[in-house]
Amino acid sequence: MNRRNLRASAAPLLLACGVLVSATVDRGVSFSHASNGPYSVFGTPTFVAELGRGRLVLSVTTASAAHESGLLSIVADQLDEYEAQIEFLPGIVLADDWAPATMRLLYALASTQSVSATMHDQRVELRGVTFDAATLGARIEFLRTAMPAGSTIDVDITVVQSAATLASLCHRTFASLSADPVAFQQSSAEIRTSSYSVLYKIIDFAYDCRDMTIVITGHSDASGVESRNMQLSQMRAQSVADFLTRGGVAVERLLVEGHGSSMPIADNATSDGRSLNRRIAFELRPASP
Repeated sequence: MNRRNLRASAAPLLLACGVLVSATVDRGVSFSHASNGPYSVFGTPTFVAELGRGRLVLSVTTASAAHESGLLSIVADQLDEYEAQIEFLPGIVLADDWAPATMRLLYALASTQSVSATMHDQRVELRGVTFDAATLGARIEFLRTAMPAGSTIDVDITVVQSAATLASLCHRTFASLSADPVAFQQSSAEIRTSSYSVLYKIIDFAYDCRDMTIVITGHSDASGVESRNMQLSQMRAQSVADFLTRGGVAVERLLVEGHGSSMPIADNATSDGRSLNRRIAFELRPASP
């Protein structure tokens, strides 16, 4: 996909630093404070957000009850159509600019359709899709004014005109990625390391096209016992799904099938034909609601 960094002049915005109208958290929004565990209030403050497929997942270090209320107000005002899961990680030693910067970053995310965002150590990283480049650009500049000198905002955003345009881009891109074969060790479901690069590209793709389900289908040649072919094709498809899941693709976005030798694309009477029939096929489908 073609991407461009968004840089726009700051525009008048309704959200002012420290001025937030309180809002009641609607149903579909849940939030919690960090439970006992490895988390420390003295650790480096962090902001991690995932937005897409009607869901917001946010984990953020907070400076005060007022800071938490401000974040919830933005969710209620700007992201009310999303089911929100929010975890607050209370901090003790936080810079004065942390609260306004995190609120402005969340405000910026609301102008995207799908995004991953992190902020820590004076660095913000955003990756996703938007239909409204101008609004997102203005909100990023608004965020920039709340961050200390020397901070970095790394924006990798795909700008599309509509949901239909995005779906078309996803299908075209996926067709080119999934054309490369996935190779396995002989008579095994272990993926050869030479195929890792192909699967890493599919993982990257999945981050950009989050409203899509990836169907992974294993096929075999006609050698041997068909029950074993069916089992191996299923195991190989599952190995690919496991690889993608370890790379961060949600398991609910993956469908795994094994068809054994029932769907050949070449002649099983030749070694070349059998090689072509031993394959992993990928298909892209709209995600189930």
